Amino acid sequence: MGKYAIAIRDSGELFLMFLIRRGVKGDVYVNFNKRDSKHKPHSSYHLSGQLHHKSYNKILLPVTKKQSPTQNFRGSEAIIATSIQRGDGRTWNIPCKKKDFSEIMEIPDEIITPKFGYQLIVELVEAGSLPETSKSKYTRIIKQHFFKKGNPWIVASLCEVSASFT
Repeated sequence: MGKYAIAIRDSGELFLMFLIRRGVKGDVYVNFNKRDSKHKPHSSYHLSGQLHHKSYNKILLPVTKKQSPTQNFRGSEAIIATSIQRGDGRTWNIPCKKKDFSEIMEIPDEIITPKFGYQLIVELVEAGSLPETSKSKYTRIIKQHFFKKGNPWIVASLCEVSASFT
């Protein structure tokens, strides 16, 4: 149903960091770059509401049960939170080809702080609503992208997290 990318633009080149897919049944997959053909790290939010995180075909964290990603979805549910550092795009060096995706969130490498980087949070959000990341007193949004095809929406937020924002 939808194939999206989160990519970093560095010196005019676009590098893939995350591939997000929404299946025809409503499942949402956030795929990380892989080291080898067996790696396949990803987080899956299934129509049943099951959320799991896998790598090398092994579940990494306990499986959690959340609400189903259907028309009845309310509020916001986080899928992943991970860090992004300046230079990560070039380090992975996986070209992002615009023709391969229905939509791309582009992050300029130069906006990522060199010392600590930022957090990237991907959430499912009730259509017309804001993600929890936007409402938190502990986050400062640097860049945010709403993938609005389908319900719930998929929202990716690049943010700084700190207790000093309170």
